[in-house]
Amino acid sequence: MSNELRIRITHFLLLINLFGCNLLNTEKTIIDDGEGIRFTFDDGLNDDPRFRLPKDENGFY
Repeated sequence: MSNELRIRITHFLLLINLFGCNLLNTEKTIIDDGEGIRFTFDDGLNDDPRFRLPKDENGFY
């Protein structure tokens, strides 16, 4: 087998592999703007002064 034919076969197999991976991918990309994200702090986790978060004038962290 010639070197040129071997290179063409390799390129063809690489293309088939790349297109196969993209065509069989059924996962959808989830885009989220973060509007529904909420942080809640459990009681007792803010008792240690080394880990306390400062609050603003409205009482929010």
